[in-house]
Amino acid sequence: MGHPAPVQPCSCSDRDQYQFKNSRGDRREHRRSTRSSAQSNPTQKRGGEMIRAVILAAGESRRMGKPKLLLPYGEKTIIETVVESVVSSKVDGTLVILGSERETIEEKIKDFPVKIVLNPDFRSGMLSSVQCGFKALPGETRAVLVVLGDQPAISSDIIDVLIDAYLKTGKGIVLPVYEKERGHPVIIDMKYKQEIQGLSPDVGLRGTVYSHPEDILEVGVDT
Repeated sequence: MGHPAPVQPCSCSDRDQYQFKNSRGDRREHRRSTRSSAQSNPTQKRGGEMIRAVILAAGESRRMGKPKLLLPYGEKTIIETVVESVVSSKVDGTLVILGSERETIEEKIKDFPVKIVLNPDFRSGMLSSVQCGFKALPGETRAVLVVLGDQPAISSDIIDVLIDAYLKTGKGIVLPVYEKERGHPVIIDMKYKQEIQGLSPDVGLRGTVYSHPEDILEVGVDT
């Protein structure tokens, strides 16, 4: 605890539906044990399937004159809450993509077992951060959980449900659905890495998601 997070530069110039029941008691116990072990050994594999998270936290979104990610959410900031939920889940490692307000955000999350990746092209849009994250992932990664850094309501329970769905069904794109609306975070199999790296900013990540309807799994969630 208290050590600076590793920093890596990035030079990134008919649908299935599935419903999982949420075992909250079991997941709380899982979070307690994995969070403790992850902080003592940030490289430890927890899920065993090399599903890694990429948290998109490089944008310039502001509210009330302050960066949105640094606004309070409960007793923490938005970005701290998001990172805590992710590292407490079944993911096997976490990358946080930074750009705007890099030093301030990095200071806020320095005690979490994450790897920092800098996106110098963050002003070109969110896709550049997604591409940055995919480029920085280790070769043994099987799938990526793409997480928006400004969605603190996403719990580790929801993340674990998505991971369980991916592992059980083998679908290449797994996303949550709430009241018939698709949302985030999204799990994307690494077989789509090259395609994502070739996307243009005007298309965005949806260019891959909506091009493969046969490989999409929608998971019903309650929030």
